[in-house]
Amino acid sequence: GPKFGFGGALTIDLTSPSLRAVAKGLSPGWLRIGGTPADGIVYEVNGGECANVSVSPEPTCQQDAVNKCDKCGDAYGCLKWQRWVDLLRFANATDMRIIFGLNGCRGRSGPDTPLDFSNIHALLGKTVAAGLGDLLHGVELGNELIKGYVHPAQMAKDFTKLSQLIETLWKGRPTKPIVAGADEIRNMPQFLKALGPGVLTAATF
Repeated sequence: GPKFGFGGALTIDLTSPSLRAVAKGLSPGWLRIGGTPADGIVYEVNGGECANVSVSPEPTCQQDAVNKCDKCGDAYGCLKWQRWVDLLRFANATDMRIIFGLNGCRGRSGPDTPLDFSNIHALLGKTVAAGLGDLLHGVELGNELIKGYVHPAQMAKDFTKLSQLIETLWKGRPTKPIVAGADEIRNMPQFLKALGPGVLTAATF
């Protein structure tokens, strides 16, 4: 929204010749869409999911006093299905590969509460069903959530579930999205130990 000069994934003009020229000039590369706002985004896949989400591109909100997982709860913004398709096609047209930051806070009421995957499942499932699965090159879950809110052991369970979801939805396809994790280094050892092998493709901190 205004905070980023309307340059965020929800608002930027993807048809801009200048933007496409820059993207092509940087290609081939990885385009990460995510960060703190991603943990308050709702995906409007089938219609109606965003009924209670602010339509403002930079909503005014206050962090919940109890649930401190993200900035605005399920109120930061709405990613509509057509916008999601446009982002995938923009990346494909400019030879960029999208790593998409999924909402890692939805449904959490405490640091040991599991993530509600229903909205994520709907988005990824429709992406595959629409024949766009090959245009999504990777996903990450949350933005440094175990820094001070989600316990590493719980985050490991959620990443494992995400990996299993990817395996199920992309079963039988030649390629599937990688699963990436991001956090600060102080909790990374506990997180990786709880996670076990074969879940993450990449981790950054």
